[in-house]
Amino acid sequence: MSGYRLVKITRSAVRVLDDTVYDDSTLDDARAKADLLRIGQDPALFPDGPKFGLLPEEKIPVGKGWASDTLIERHSAARVEGYWRFLDDDPFPLPVAQSAPWPGQRAFLDALGLVQRSAKGIERLHYLGTSSCRLCGCANGTAEFYDARPNAAHGWRWPEGFFHYVADHNVAPSDAFLNYITWRARNLRPR
Repeated sequence: MSGYRLVKITRSAVRVLDDTVYDDSTLDDARAKADLLRIGQDPALFPDGPKFGLLPEEKIPVGKGWASDTLIERHSAARVEGYWRFLDDDPFPLPVAQSAPWPGQRAFLDALGLVQRSAKGIERLHYLGTSSCRLCGCANGTAEFYDARPNAAHGWRWPEGFFHYVADHNVAPSDAFLNYITWRARNLRPR
């Protein structure tokens, strides 16, 4: 089993921060290091600033250095869903809660759950900080999903907390993301 490496992720690069390989027994050490790195850089105030996280070792070239251009290119070129405005000048929208479920919501949540659990082309990148729901303030995840298939240079990425917004606040996804998740789930189900 491979381990995880502590990385700094920006819009254009992924940088390995040290030579330590973390496993299940040392993940708390990695999280503590990332907390120290974030001092003075509140992600809520700097949402587009670097993030610190853990990547599976096999996604990073041997030794200290830059992650593969393919991973960076796919990750930065992907369309995004479920990222919300925190400050007035953020480029993201605000989540819009609805008082009742929208038509097709249960089917979408089933499909989203299936896609997120799948190991077929969906990568899960773990960050070392917790996101808060913009509507109710609850802790809302520490990971991001993205389409890592070789021909998915313009796929999608979304935070794991997006499921909460849909399930608990009836936030509707964009039509494009709904269609993408429905298509991915249909291709994962046995025929």
